[in-house]
Amino acid sequence: MDTWEKQSRVAVTKHPLRMSPFFIPMMISNMASAQVAMRHGLMGPSSTVVTACSTGSDAIGSAFRMLQHGKAEVMVAGGAEAILTPMALGGFPVMKALSTRNDEPEAASRPFSATRDGFVMGEGAGVLVLETLEDARARGAPVLAELAMEAALRGARIDPDEVGYVNAHATSTPVGDLSEVLAFKRVFGAHA
Repeated sequence: MDTWEKQSRVAVTKHPLRMSPFFIPMMISNMASAQVAMRHGLMGPSSTVVTACSTGSDAIGSAFRMLQHGKAEVMVAGGAEAILTPMALGGFPVMKALSTRNDEPEAASRPFSATRDGFVMGEGAGVLVLETLEDARARGAPVLAELAMEAALRGARIDPDEVGYVNAHATSTPVGDLSEVLAFKRVFGAHA
């Protein structure tokens, strides 16, 4: 967003031909994953998922399917966000998606709370290295987590009560949190 905003200003206030010659390469969505792959000598499937707030989770799901279908032995997957820009800081409040609890910032993010009123913007990144359960066990690695929801439960042939953790989106918005709770209850029943 920052690149887009800065180059848009140049195009409007000066001239489109004064924009950076790196504008397009900096805007191509898959450039980050390509740079990581090149820097670390990673071979095999490399793609980028762009699905807003679920991008990181969807990238992990995509990597999981690559492993599941034997397209790779190990996958690096995750997401990153750098959205603290003027347009984003203006766009989310007019959607009424941001918390307005400015008098008590430590309690502003309240997912699943009856008093939730939106999310708190921030920037960050998270990346996982995924491998099949068999490969992890074969090399004696500790299994830290397994991926699952309804279709994944069927694919993994496990029961909902075998799941001990669900990574919630948890935006603290009334619509978002409610839809997640309903999905958890539908998939996990009383175990939710």
